Amino acid sequence: MGAAASNVSTQMQAEHDPNANFPWWVRFLAKGVGIIGGFFAIFFGALGLLSLSAKCIIASLLQMVFGFLTIALEAPFCCMFVDFIEKIAQFKNIMVNYIYPFHDHFFIAYILMGSTILLLNLQMMLVIRRSKSLWIHSAYRLIFFACAADTVNCGTQVAVVALTLRTPAIHPRTNMLLGTLFQASYVAEYPTILVLAVNRFIAVIFPTKMDLIFNRRKTTVTLLLCCLFSALNISLFVTGEVYGVWNPSVPKFYFSNRSSFIAILARSTSLYFGEFVYIASFVTYLIIVVFLLFNVSATLQFSPRRASATVSLVSITL
Repeated sequence: MGAAASNVSTQMQAEHDPNANFPWWVRFLAKGVGIIGGFFAIFFGALGLLSLSAKCIIASLLQMVFGFLTIALEAPFCCMFVDFIEKIAQFKNIMVNYIYPFHDHFFIAYILMGSTILLLNLQMMLVIRRSKSLWIHSAYRLIFFACAADTVNCGTQVAVVALTLRTPAIHPRTNMLLGTLFQASYVAEYPTILVLAVNRFIAVIFPTKMDLIFNRRKTTVTLLLCCLFSALNISLFVTGEVYGVWNPSVPKFYFSNRSSFIAILARSTSLYFGEFVYIASFVTYLIIVVFLLFNVSATLQFSPRRASATVSLVSITL
């Protein structure tokens, strides 16, 4: 218990490090989302084990493992009853302050994972576009657009990692082009994720309003607004208001800007936009799950009465 308390104290001091790249509340918020998401992954994975399908059971086990690892990485003090968790926490603390050298194996794995996600996005786009029954629905149009933006984003990351596989230098024009594509696809994808969550919320809780809010024309207008937001970021990069610099030693893009109001606003939006979308989408889907659970329980509660009423009606008819 003393060792666990010491570890918690050390982690709390690290979270309040004034030299950190992000404010303390952002890091605590990210940890909270990770912990809650991990517990939900374990809970719903345990429910999935009740299935009779072998594939569903395997997927549920993997979901529980990943949920447990997420909790172990974000809050090791919650899993101190497991022996190897302390070693994982120590390894994570070492890696936080570790500057990555040019590891070929890491970059190759980065390229392989990014290429795999890129191919999955392309496959999803082909399935949606070739199926007329899917293409007519607004949700699948949003998924198609999000997959297209994520394809560009993954392709940009794979390209920039491949270019710096053997050398830390990259041509300035290539750097500007890839940084622009990275940021443009990023800010086009994340609002689509939030709109898709709202779309599912309306479809489940207010199904009669679905055609009114998300018809074909309004869905197209929403996607055009996402494209305009992306075009705004492209213009900031092209004019030099915001400049993306790829740092292969981390690896990540760093964005520098001038002191203009538009550039500061764009940079702040890019910094906190993803976190806001993740949290808002998570809360939206959580509300949907709670609504469905209560709806199913209510249906199960009243179904015997409906069944008995149906039987009595049939007997009267006979």
